[in-house]
Order: sequence, then structure tokens, then C-alpha cells
Amino acid sequence: MKRIIVIIASSLIALTSSLKAQDTIHIKNVSSLEAVNDSLRSLVRILESKDTIIGTPVRIHLEQETAPKPQTTEKRTLVQVPGGGEMIIFTDEKGEVRKTIYKNTRNSKKRRPYYFDTYIDLGANRTANSKLFQASSPQNPTGWPNLVGNTSMSFAFYGMSGVRMNFISFETGMGFEWFNFRFSNGMTLKNVSGMTTAIDARDILPEGVSVSKSKLTVSYLSFPIMIKFSGKRRSRWMNNSFFVSMGVNLGINLGHHTKVVHSGGKFKDFEELNIAPLRYGFTARIGFGSVGIFGQYYMTPLFSTGKGPQVYPYVTGVSLTF
Repeated sequence: MKRIIVIIASSLIALTSSLKAQDTIHIKNVSSLEAVNDSLRSLVRILESKDTIIGTPVRIHLEQETAPKPQTTEKRTLVQVPGGGEMIIFTDEKGEVRKTIYKNTRNSKKRRPYYFDTYIDLGANRTANSKLFQASSPQNPTGWPNLVGNTSMSFAFYGMSGVRMNFISFETGMGFEWFNFRFSNGMTLKNVSGMTTAIDARDILPEGVSVSKSKLTVSYLSFPIMIKFSGKRRSRWMNNSFFVSMGVNLGINLGHHTKVVHSGGKFKDFEELNIAPLRYGFTARIGFGSVGIFGQYYMTPLFSTGKGPQVYPYVTGVSLTF
């Protein structure tokens, strides 16, 4: 509401003899300057027809009332923009677009709770309980070939998916593992009457050759289950923080064979050697970013119980994460 106050000087005449000096005359609903002029002219005509007191000032109060603005119904529509981003469209009751607001969400810092990692492990594997492994027996008077202290390598490849909650992640996946157990003393393994027995490799090779290398290779399909503690990830595909993880690793034996390298060439034997069909063990990792170290110890012996030496493999090495 606008208020206009006009002071009429002594040239104007009082309304009536009952109108006192400094009284105020209110004129409401004034919507324009032309309406103000019309009201003043009407007021002068009224005053001239009365007995007046010359020189008495009169205050005239003009009030302008404005009609309230009509309320409009506004509708908002959220549209997802392909490639990232969202747009909010505002329309009135007639469906006409009044304004639009675009928000870019492609560079949002909100972290997704899921991710995928690829592990590549390269390690040195050995066996625990070496005394049993090297001890002689009636079936093996020369003792088992030494698997402890030799450079036996393992290689593993895992695809791991994880769900992240703050600094804790739960990971699981699937991978392949290959273990090489290198023998000393020119020995190899043979199945003799259902028992895995150590023999001199020259006994199964052509006469006169010399043995340079001998090993047992075992492969597994593995299913690790891990709990991981780490800092903030850069993205779903890359980790750039310190991490520690631990869990269990379940494995299914896919196959095995022995290999002997001699002066006349190579000899591979895929004979059944009573390798345990299933195994499980504990695993742990520690590192920063994409590089770490790992260790695994298996609670299941390498050979089936009662059909070979009770030795328990373990492996330590370097891990790369992508």
C-alpha cells in the first residue's frame, strides 16, 4: 500500500465550521495521479459551498491500495542429462516454461560403494613340517626330495569385486593359482601302489642322461573372501591409499604334473599323485596404492591324508592391484 500525504496550504478553506485546524481528511483507494486530481477538485467544490474560516490549513491523507498479486502454481520437473548432469524445469499452470536450472554431476565427489580390482601375485612358496617331508620310510628309503629352502615360485591372478562402507570393504572373487615345487637331489615323484613316493628321476629317464631340474606343478581355482581396511579410493577402478586386508582362500585342484629337465631334453608326467582335491587357508595383504605384499598359509596338506607326506604349503610375495 502506498501512502501520499499532501499538505494543503492556507489558500484552501476548512470543510465546515466544525472542522478544526490540523484535522485530516482521508481519501482511500487512490490508484493514479488523475484520480488524485479529481478528488482534490471535488473537495474544493465542497469547501466553497460552506461557511469557511480563511487561513486554516487542512491535512489531506491519500491512501493507495494495490490489489494482491494472483498466486501461480509452479511445477518442477527433474530431467537426467545423458553423459552426466541433471536439469530442473519450472513451468506454470499453463505448462509454459518459466526457467531452467542445469547441474553438472559428472565430476561429483560422491563415492560409489562398489568397485572392482584385479590382483596379480608373484611369490615364493615353501612347505611347513619339512622334517616329515624329508624323512625316510620303508617305501622311500632315500627320503623325500627337499622342497624347503629351494626357489619355488607361485603365480596367481584374481578378479575381485568389493562393497565399501566408509573405510571398511568386503571383497570376494575368483582366480587361478599355479604353484611350482622344485626338488633337489635329482628326485621326482611317482605313484607306487596308490602312495605318492619319491624316486630318483634317472630311474624313469633314458640311461646315461643327467638331471638338471625337477619340479611338481599344481594349479587351483581359488575363491578368496576378504575384509579390507583402507583410506579414500580415487575411483571405482583405482586405489591410492594405504590398505590392510585379511581373509580366507578356498581352492579346487584343477590339475598337476611333474617335469624333469635333463641333458637329453624334457620329460613331463601327468600321473595321479594324490594331490588333495580341496584346500583352504588364511591370507593377508598390506600395501599402498597398487603395490603390496601378501602371505598365505594353507591348513590343508598338499597331499591327501594317508597317501603322501603331511606337508602344508605357504607362500609370500609381491602383489600388484589394478
